[in-house]
Amino acid sequence: MVLVVIAIQIILLLILIACWLYFASMLISDLFGVPFVPTRNKSLDQIFDFIEFNQKDVFYDLGSGDGRLPFYIAKKYNIKAVGVELNPLLHVFCLFKKWLTKSEKVQFYRRNFFNLDLKPATVIYLFLFPEVVEKLYPKFMKHCPRGTVIISHGFKIKKLESKKVAELPNKPFATYFYRL
Repeated sequence: MVLVVIAIQIILLLILIACWLYFASMLISDLFGVPFVPTRNKSLDQIFDFIEFNQKDVFYDLGSGDGRLPFYIAKKYNIKAVGVELNPLLHVFCLFKKWLTKSEKVQFYRRNFFNLDLKPATVIYLFLFPEVVEKLYPKFMKHCPRGTVIISHGFKIKKLESKKVAELPNKPFATYFYRL
């Protein structure tokens, strides 16, 4: 009986630690202005059918959260897909999922995307608040090669309005496509 009580206490302690880690990692994301809000799975085909991917394309998801987009892109289009996430818990989740799936086309970096080299990217996906995207604009203009496609889900990029090539009026969030 004593062993059962101890086992239950250990399980409860582990659950408490897991909850604390989860909320701490979400707080980290929120403090950087990039809370974890995933793109809906049912929107993915509609969003990415706008892009004609080729085998040389490299897809970057800035603020990749649980990694669903890099996995989706790598599997559907058979191209290299990179997820960039600062949240340590979500990053570990992505690495575990990569290990489980044995996906060779997917890479994950735990980095602040403001300090990331974007030159290899040919397609960049964002589902970020406008204030964060505005801070990324100079980086796009300085480091992204001509022809790079930027997909902003949820919010227009005002400074790139002249480079907008398409708009998908999806619900609950529209998606905007720009070509540098």
